[in-house]
Amino acid sequence: PSSSPHSFVLRRSLLEMLANINGYIANVKSTHDDDSVDRLNYVYTIYLLLGFAITLFAKNYVGEPIQCWVPAQWTGIWEKFSESYCFVENTYFVPMNASLPSSPVVRQNKEMIYYQWVPFALSAMALAFFIPRGVWKVLSINSGLTLGEIMSAARKDAKKKKTEETSDALRPAFEHCVYDPTTATADHRTYLANVYLTMKILEVVNVIAQLLLINIWLGTDYTFWGFGILRDMLSGRQWQHSGHFPRVAYCDLSVREMGNINNWTVQCVLMVNMFNEKIFIFLWFWFALVSILSVYSLIKWIYLLLNDNNHQSYLEDLLADMPSTAQDREIFYRKHLNRDGILLLRLVDENCGRIVASDIAQKMFKPSTTEAASPTSP
Repeated sequence: PSSSPHSFVLRRSLLEMLANINGYIANVKSTHDDDSVDRLNYVYTIYLLLGFAITLFAKNYVGEPIQCWVPAQWTGIWEKFSESYCFVENTYFVPMNASLPSSPVVRQNKEMIYYQWVPFALSAMALAFFIPRGVWKVLSINSGLTLGEIMSAARKDAKKKKTEETSDALRPAFEHCVYDPTTATADHRTYLANVYLTMKILEVVNVIAQLLLINIWLGTDYTFWGFGILRDMLSGRQWQHSGHFPRVAYCDLSVREMGNINNWTVQCVLMVNMFNEKIFIFLWFWFALVSILSVYSLIKWIYLLLNDNNHQSYLEDLLADMPSTAQDREIFYRKHLNRDGILLLRLVDENCGRIVASDIAQKMFKPSTTEAASPTSP
């Protein structure tokens, strides 16, 4: 058939694109220099978005996303042409019990401009979810630490219950954060903590912005789009009345026949909208959940990193097996750890376990205790 070479090229292009996406997905993995909410943003959400994008790419460009009911005198080639034209040039929705608008401007204003672009939009949304992570990766390396590699190596040892080996693997990171307490011009070591909080803020901004963009892009009147669509479905108000993700739409096209231009209106079935509806309802509620967790995580880490009283209680827990006073712990925090050190200890606690974090803190605490306990020289 005449369409076979074209279909073969499309399939080959799709396979090449899928291979590239699979290569990208393989690189979207955690190095565990973060917490579980961060991974929810840049790992699991990206997997979901790219999975949906691949499904719709296959449906749109290999399958049959649209089928049109054409005049009887049209041949099969004209039918294929009209379906391709209508898919590319947009369709518009009119309820079955309403008359078609006579004005071309009104019909154009009713056009649905989203369904061809959904796979590309999902891919762009996946990229946006990786931006905060990219900021953290790039700026954390500027601190002089390959934190991801260090944490990954330590986590492997932690899985084998090797506390000593885990502590040794993490020692370079903590040595980088520790500075000489006798030096008056010592760096306060807050760079990593500030960059980490910046990533948290970007995560919140990104997911909330994407929720708002879904509302704007799909052109609905609902403030809370997901709840509005779900309420319509539960109350039995289907697409025929609401116009949300309509399965049947109309398309206008002009055909030049024998030197004359004839205008036709055909009725089309948008099968792809059945997938779009389910995907966007799921994504809206997923984004709402991720936004709530991201806001909570941001507030939590601001409290954990910027509250001095919290540092004292946390160090007291880690140093429970060693004699220490509040003054010793204050010296340990001010002179050795500061915010970067606390951040690293908490990330170790999150990814490798409390035992490993406690072991590192106790090994680092010894010089501070000795220094605080030593008598003043005469």
